[in-house]
Amino acid sequence: MDVKQNTYPGGVPMVQIDGGKIRAIREQKGLTQLYLASVVAVTTDSISRWENKRYPTIKKENALKLAEALEVELADILDAGHKALPDEPEGLESTEQAPEVTAPEVVSKSNKSYWVIGLVVAVAALALFAWLRLPVLNGVQIHAVRFMPDHTAPGQPFPVVIKLVSSDSQPSPFILREMLPAGATLVESQKSIPAAVDHKTGEMKWINKVTEKMVLGYSLRYDGPVSQEGLRMNGTVTLRKVSGRGKAIAGNNRIAFAPYHWADSNKDNFIDDLEILAVYEDFSDATGLDLEMDLIEDIWFGGGYVWNVNSKKFEIIP
Repeated sequence: MDVKQNTYPGGVPMVQIDGGKIRAIREQKGLTQLYLASVVAVTTDSISRWENKRYPTIKKENALKLAEALEVELADILDAGHKALPDEPEGLESTEQAPEVTAPEVVSKSNKSYWVIGLVVAVAALALFAWLRLPVLNGVQIHAVRFMPDHTAPGQPFPVVIKLVSSDSQPSPFILREMLPAGATLVESQKSIPAAVDHKTGEMKWINKVTEKMVLGYSLRYDGPVSQEGLRMNGTVTLRKVSGRGKAIAGNNRIAFAPYHWADSNKDNFIDDLEILAVYEDFSDATGLDLEMDLIEDIWFGGGYVWNVNSKKFEIIP
């Protein structure tokens, strides 16, 4: 579909999206709203509003990022009756006619000619500037999103998965760094792509090549004093083709302590169907990482579980 844009002074290209299509594609590909929000650089509330058609009109720039995250063409997520829209507040349908654009009053035919020539020169200068900046503006983009539970029981291992998405179809070397919080211990790193750990600084590092998508996984255990602040993660990803500067990893960066299994997201001492599906969706891509799925499935099949403070183990209720 050829998306044409109307031009207005200071105008921002807008497009009409189909929230139902977006939700269907996302669910078909097993992606979360958090993942889309991280890639597009918006909130999960925005993704929800787009899917529920509360914001049927959004910036074309965001629509392009959304289509890229969903691995589809822009036309695949546009409303069937889409037409290019002028500058308007994002998320609101255009209910008024676009403002009429009038040329400045001219005194004579000669003055009008000079005005037109000046406009052409200005446009040409802007085009030249954009052409010179093209390699930078259209540089390779890489997004790294961290997935980890909201809580964990003290002294129990929990998984951390980082999903990388690159806009380049060619292999792009990258370096990813994560800082181990004080008191945390690396239990396991994904065997296929292991992390190098600096035990003096607590820094974990990965160096590899990413082609469009990659998943890195590891698990941690915290044996230090429990605080209300929990643990905070801090990491960056660096892609040489971008600029050599580290880009902060998006997604969840904090985990709290509570006497519940990390897969029990609503802390009701059960692991229901939606919670075990979330485990598979967010963490099972880290092949070779031990997620203790036997325990999780036993809790799911059983009548629940309790946390034994003395033994520091989960006990399954038959």
